[in-house]
Amino acid sequence: MNTKSLIPSAFFTPISLQFPGGWVGHLPFAAWVIRDRVPKVFAELGTHSGNSYFSFCQSVLEGGIATKCYAVDTWQGDAHAGQYDEEIFTRVDAHNQKHYAGFSTLMRMLFDDAVACFADQSVDLLHVDGLHTYEAVRHDFETWLPKLAPGALVLFHDTQVRESDFGVWQLWNELQEQYPSSLEFTHSNGLGVLQLNNAPDEKKCAWLQLSTDEKQIFKQYFAALGGRLMERYEHEELKKILAQREQILLERERQINENNRRIADREKQLAVYLRRIGEYQWEIDSIYQSTSWMITRPLRSIGDRLKRGREPFSAQTGQVPVSGLQHDLYRIGKKFYHVIPPRYRNRILRWSYHNVPLIFRGMPHYENWKNNIESSPFGSNCFGRLTELNLVPPAKEARGRVAVHLHIFYPDLISEFAERLKNMPFPYDLFVSVSGREAAEIAGQQFDGLPHCGAVNIKIVGNRGRDIAPLFCTFGAVLAGYDYIAHLHGKKSLYNKGATDGWREYLCNALLGSKDRVRRIFTLMQGENPRGIVYPQNFIDLPYMANTWLANRRLAEIWCPRLGITRIPRGYFDVASGSMFWARGDALAPLFQAGITQDDFPEESGQTDGTLAHCIERLFVLSSLKQGMPPGILQDEENPGWSAWRLDRYMSRSYESVLRQIRYADSKLIGFDIFDTLLSRPLLDPESIKKIVARRAAGDAGRLYLEYRAAAERDARASKGRDVSLEEIYARLGEWTGLDAENLSKIRREEELAEKESLVPRKEVVQLYLDTLAAGKKVALITDMFLPRSVIEKILHEQGIEGWNGLFLSNEIGVRKDSDGALYKHVLDHYGIEPGQLMMIGDNERSDMQIPADMGASFIHVMRPVEVARSLPRFSELITDHEGRGNIDEELTLGLVVRRNFDPVGFPGYDPASLVPVTPYHLGYSLVGPLLVSFAQWLLQNAKNDGVERLYFLSREGKLIREVFDKWVDGDADVPVSEYLVVSRRAAGVSAIEKFEDILEIARMIYFQNTLEHFLFTRFGLRLDDDRWKAVRSSLGWERESEVRVDDRQIKHLIPLFQMLQPEIIAQGRRERAGLLQYLRDKGLTSGKKCAVVDIGYGGSVQGYLNALLKRKIEGYYMMTDERAPSRSETYGVLIRGCFLENVRQSSNAPLMYRYSFEVEKMLSSNEPQIEFYQTADSGHVRGCYADIHPEEVTCCAVRQSLQEGAMDFTAEALQVRRKLLPDFQPSCRTAQALMDAFLGDMSPREKEFMSSILLDDHYCGRGLVKT
Repeated sequence: MNTKSLIPSAFFTPISLQFPGGWVGHLPFAAWVIRDRVPKVFAELGTHSGNSYFSFCQSVLEGGIATKCYAVDTWQGDAHAGQYDEEIFTRVDAHNQKHYAGFSTLMRMLFDDAVACFADQSVDLLHVDGLHTYEAVRHDFETWLPKLAPGALVLFHDTQVRESDFGVWQLWNELQEQYPSSLEFTHSNGLGVLQLNNAPDEKKCAWLQLSTDEKQIFKQYFAALGGRLMERYEHEELKKILAQREQILLERERQINENNRRIADREKQLAVYLRRIGEYQWEIDSIYQSTSWMITRPLRSIGDRLKRGREPFSAQTGQVPVSGLQHDLYRIGKKFYHVIPPRYRNRILRWSYHNVPLIFRGMPHYENWKNNIESSPFGSNCFGRLTELNLVPPAKEARGRVAVHLHIFYPDLISEFAERLKNMPFPYDLFVSVSGREAAEIAGQQFDGLPHCGAVNIKIVGNRGRDIAPLFCTFGAVLAGYDYIAHLHGKKSLYNKGATDGWREYLCNALLGSKDRVRRIFTLMQGENPRGIVYPQNFIDLPYMANTWLANRRLAEIWCPRLGITRIPRGYFDVASGSMFWARGDALAPLFQAGITQDDFPEESGQTDGTLAHCIERLFVLSSLKQGMPPGILQDEENPGWSAWRLDRYMSRSYESVLRQIRYADSKLIGFDIFDTLLSRPLLDPESIKKIVARRAAGDAGRLYLEYRAAAERDARASKGRDVSLEEIYARLGEWTGLDAENLSKIRREEELAEKESLVPRKEVVQLYLDTLAAGKKVALITDMFLPRSVIEKILHEQGIEGWNGLFLSNEIGVRKDSDGALYKHVLDHYGIEPGQLMMIGDNERSDMQIPADMGASFIHVMRPVEVARSLPRFSELITDHEGRGNIDEELTLGLVVRRNFDPVGFPGYDPASLVPVTPYHLGYSLVGPLLVSFAQWLLQNAKNDGVERLYFLSREGKLIREVFDKWVDGDADVPVSEYLVVSRRAAGVSAIEKFEDILEIARMIYFQNTLEHFLFTRFGLRLDDDRWKAVRSSLGWERESEVRVDDRQIKHLIPLFQMLQPEIIAQGRRERAGLLQYLRDKGLTSGKKCAVVDIGYGGSVQGYLNALLKRKIEGYYMMTDERAPSRSETYGVLIRGCFLENVRQSSNAPLMYRYSFEVEKMLSSNEPQIEFYQTADSGHVRGCYADIHPEEVTCCAVRQSLQEGAMDFTAEALQVRRKLLPDFQPSCRTAQALMDAFLGDMSPREKEFMSSILLDDHYCGRGLVKT
């Protein structure tokens, strides 16, 4: 080929570079191949931000080539690229229109839809870069193959990525066999290039016919050009980050100045208060001398008795001893509380807690309040998704039309809202819905002449659909045309008959509290990543269960599809509780376009839940998310908490406070739910048990079961008009599927067994159950369940749950808890008690909380572990991601972690900034366990596929990796033999030195600043005597204490030193080689069996040394490999596979687990010292010589031991899942990596402190003992 044709590519400069940068390294090749091939039609499948596509287009434009270019993408994202908002397509479209509109077309559609737009044999160049699973890439290639012209070129990106479920590499390996005219660039995640076999001679690519050496030069040329562009890209990204941080610093500085001003004001106020205190002191002295003080002395004596009479809570009995007087006061206070108007109760109660706490000590409500107050002052970094509005810069203008919709039911609130609207800083139009003519007249007067207010539109509406119907039915057609909308309303009793008095004021202050506040809210709704809806954190007194569907789930199943919402949330989710908010018009577009009419709303009859208005209140945020815009949830500045849903109150309670609540209850019956309350599964969704049953049943029977089982249950229940048993469900399933009795019986046995084997007791809840029995309380088990009594009783007995007074099953009685509470009515009738005499303990917010409360019963909520995890700032994304994927192996892997960490009834002292409880055991279970078990499964599969007979786990991380592997494969047939191999880079590297280049290769590894003496000893085992040091100093000027540092493999300054010391270093290697070779022979590495080493990673250096020493092929399996691995694999002709990450490029943009690999090593490393070299004794035995263990290293042995215990417990429980629940369970590497990334990516102060407590020596790289 003509090498001169390559020269223009060296000068190619892309017009723009966009995130992500995975394709940047191939842009010079993209520009060159267009000029080389001059295609008539070029098509790209998967364009994202346009880095690759626009480089092809730029080359077409600059070369004056008559190529038609087509970009095919939905611009909505996928499981690999992630989901992205409309802004991505907007930028791509604008760039395309500006530069390439004459020949470039963006086709916003699915690949399968776009293929029909192209004639057969018309595409000369195709780039495939869509979803990267093996199945998806193969499908794309085969679907588009008929459209490719003879001799067409096809490009596949990410051929070097083997993490998660990426499968391009697998397809590429197959295609190389079918299409010999191909080559692969291994840089920038890999790019495969092939030419179809039917190329005419004149179209054959000469550069695909090159020899192996010539191809290598060709690839290196473009890799070098791509590397230069990558440096530019990284530089520009860093500049962006620095600019953003500079802006943040400026805002912080402004805040500091503002805080200083406030402090000065407070100091002035303090001086005034001190003066007043002096005045009050005189009055107090007068009181002490008064007659009234003498008269009340007996009452004060009673108070002293209360103080002396208090005893601590007894964990054994669960009782708090109280004096008879305190108990009497409590009874009197309870009666007094119920005659107080509801709106004043909480206010008076909080005042009493603050001022007379002795009366309430030990009582559950007081203890919960006290725990919450003591745990509330978190730092700002603990608020998760909450927005601190004072850190948001105010907007100078509103970029669009603004409307305010105000619904007022009570006319006397009109003046209040008129005052609020004076805080509007931007022009707006006002839309007011009122309940009558009088209100309309008052509104017309009050809202006339408001600042910045344009048109005022007032309409009288009926009391139907509350504030929601006027928004969408009365004004919807007009409001839909506005860019920004505020929705406010004026109910006086927004919830629970005024018990949450102050809620309206709280919402209004948050949304219209000042001009400055509104400006900052507009900043959130404007910009590159706008918030679609902005509203405040839940009101402090609002029950957190408001952030679930409650009675509105069935309506949601009807209306969500109408809005295009395909995933209906389970459990807790973001809700603009109180339905007051600011929103972008386009965020609410699905609701405006849903065709909501007045008739859709029921007649007003005082409903507290379950109407369309209550449902739509929960759809506002979902509508915004559907449009690609997240919510902006404003932090409550007066009553801060880390949870937007106020679940911090649940988390802060203790086991003792819950038990006290039961003991103090006047209830004659305590009801316990069973499933997800007393017993839990390792699942995020209880319905996933059906996927397990289907896998166990296998074949067509399993497929039919999964497809029709849920429908059969619904149909059976509907046709019977009551709850049904498992037998009735299977009768209907047989009708639906046509399965014979034998298959139905088999599947039913599998279902009963799966239900049984998935359940384990929730330890604290079972203990609560036992303590309730011990307190003499009557206990009934009340559950909605289809399983027969015999199965449920067997499960309960096996889990140690005995002693209940009654077991009430919905399928036996025919009625359920979760519909209208009929099962509760049956229980009440059975015991002859009133609702107020029942306390229900359960997990379901609807059936175990709302329904009993509506009936007049009390309840204690025990959250499902998955909902606790969903509420946590660091864990919520993991839950959402796994629920969306629907992979049962991933769900089980994460479900074990969720169940272990979030099973208790309370979490006093929990740190919401941390991923899981920060103890060595919990981190070992939650991070190390999933990582090593999924790696063990991957290792087993790959070793079997590759025919490897012996696995050698390299010290020191390999010790724990091997223990997990051995436990995981215990009892399995045809498993490779495992050995623990005590070698290190130091021991193997020095022994393998034979020539000068070997010395330089060892020296090139990164070395942090330390002395030359340390460098020579730790890398080469070399200790120079004084005379030799004098010679070095005389010849080269180096001293013992001279500082040495090696970065980017640059050692030019050290080469003269190595030339001088070459004889000593080679002699040292020769001395150590014999001992190491003897050790390797003793371990069986020379037996002739196919062997592989196993390690954490990264470049395969020890594997390379062993290949060189033993003169035989030793394969390699690693958790991670980096860009050095392919060349070592090619050098020795061996396998080097990476499980979680493969061939990672060393850069600041590398995956998290690679960037923080030293932290991973700290968690995996054993307590043993590092091997330095081996010696052979006169007896012929080999003895290892180890580095000294520093005393500080000994102190963290217990921490490592606890970490490893947690990891081994996860292994044992995952093994139980495989043996009893799902025989083909494949622990998920993707989930394990996601957990580790979630931990490493944003460590809390506690987590950083924990990691600092684990020491690991890194003498080889010059760092000594490393803490952080």
